[in-house]
Amino acid sequence: LLCGNRQMTYEDAAFYRTTDGGLTWEPFASTDVGNYHMNTGGMFLDDTTGFLCKKTGEVYRTSNGGKSWSALSLPLPEEIAEQFTSPLTPTFTGAEGTLLIGQGENSDYGLGKVAKFTSSDYGASWKYEGVFSKSEMS
Repeated sequence: LLCGNRQMTYEDAAFYRTTDGGLTWEPFASTDVGNYHMNTGGMFLDDTTGFLCKKTGEVYRTSNGGKSWSALSLPLPEEIAEQFTSPLTPTFTGAEGTLLIGQGENSDYGLGKVAKFTSSDYGASWKYEGVFSKSEMS
């Protein structure tokens, strides 16, 4: 994910890929999804399945190489939903995924705390696991 042309709360973004070990790169997936706010991360598991995380808290998933995107349902408990609004790029080992959502700029829920979601189906669905300190995540 390459981002640039940042202005106020907007930035351009594009996914690029390489097939020659990084000598050349080519754009391959649209990021025209949801709002155009700044991104906090993005990644592809393979040529079709990818994720795009927005600073406003939304996380989108594609299963067709970025031709279309769907917002993920990531319900947080009501009492903390306004605190955790900064999703990080998900990580995967096979079908097993972890998605952490950090605290927003104005949150004071607790230094270094993140909300954790897990998936067992390549990110098609996610389960809320709780709030953890970053040291507990290691």
